[in-house]
Amino acid sequence: MGAVYKVNDTRLGDIVFALKEMSTSALLDPADKQKAQVAFQREAQLLGTLSHPNLPRVTDYLSEGDKQFLVMDYVEGQPLNEYLAARKQQIPEEQVIKWAHQLCDVLNYLHTRNPPIIFRDIKPGNIMISRHGDSVKLIDFGIARFFKPGAQKDTMALGTPGYAPPEQYGKLQSDVRSDVYALGATLHHSLSLRDPSLQPFKFSTLRSLNPKISPHVESVIMRAVEPNPDHRWQTTHEMKEALKSIEALAFPAPAYSSASVATPSVASVIKPPHPPAPRTAHADLIPRLAAYLMDGIFISLVAFPIMLVITGAGMDEDVIVFVALLIFLLGLGYFAILHSLGGQTLGKKLAKIRVVQMDGSPVSFWRALWRALLFPFIAFLMVGFFIGVLFYIWPLFHKENRSLHDLLAGTKVIKT
Repeated sequence: MGAVYKVNDTRLGDIVFALKEMSTSALLDPADKQKAQVAFQREAQLLGTLSHPNLPRVTDYLSEGDKQFLVMDYVEGQPLNEYLAARKQQIPEEQVIKWAHQLCDVLNYLHTRNPPIIFRDIKPGNIMISRHGDSVKLIDFGIARFFKPGAQKDTMALGTPGYAPPEQYGKLQSDVRSDVYALGATLHHSLSLRDPSLQPFKFSTLRSLNPKISPHVESVIMRAVEPNPDHRWQTTHEMKEALKSIEALAFPAPAYSSASVATPSVASVIKPPHPPAPRTAHADLIPRLAAYLMDGIFISLVAFPIMLVITGAGMDEDVIVFVALLIFLLGLGYFAILHSLGGQTLGKKLAKIRVVQMDGSPVSFWRALWRALLFPFIAFLMVGFFIGVLFYIWPLFHKENRSLHDLLAGTKVIKT
């Protein structure tokens, strides 16, 4: 339906522009043609009102037959998706963080318009990298929309699989946090070279894909791609500040700065429908014990009938021991797998708590398995009175409510 040409404006001394063309000739339904034309006109009108260093400037809009055209600044460089496809090694963290700052700035600019503009399609294909790689521009406003306070969901479910958040599929209204998710997915792709469209909504920890990434940057980006909007950074400005807190120590000042672009706080323009979840609030002892009790009940509902059958059948003692060992291993798998997938077993989900690493990032499978092994070792194998009491009362006086197996595994339990 469209193409972009590099053109010369001969009336203005052969100045180079980018000419974006849309053709509706491939659309047979008149209603579809009308929708496409309206969307294109809306993009032209929208871009004509915007001015930011990381946005292309639109200088003209024209029509000819069934084709419509936008005349805009020509950005010399290449789309980020082509840049990533040509890479054999991950992009240095320093470079990606510089791009992230600029993208956070331009998104904050859009989000603080009146009404706020939600881009809704941040992905590598819509980001242009300058020729020298020091700056980026956000392109293609085809599905951008104005935020409508009070709306329950978007009029149309649009977006790119892997980069679009769950709420963009018609369940909720996309807002500032939807762009935070897509930006997080794009940065995750840039640092890991793993295409998120292969497994939408599932992001492996960055350091498991690229050990060179700092734990802090990993935690910032993993928070951005949380499925629940309330668990993400609530604004791109907040996300940028989180990245800056580590960059100031590790990297030199970025080549680009948009500090001169004065924009009001996004919090004064758009507020999330629910208050952000307390991601760093440590779980109390009661919900933790309740979660252990519920998980014990779930496992017993499976294990008890099995043991009842084999003992009633008069099987050899060796068989009974083998089955008991198998049930024990299945129990370890239950905790390790569920904790690595989302930090929650069935019991923790009901108790509204979850297990994370100390920097707030998700727990890997091997760390979750080690944590699961430590629990029975401390609680049951080392049955001395002192060890048992210390294991259970430690959360009462430890400032982070961390039990011994959390301390040894480098994990903590937080409220969801």
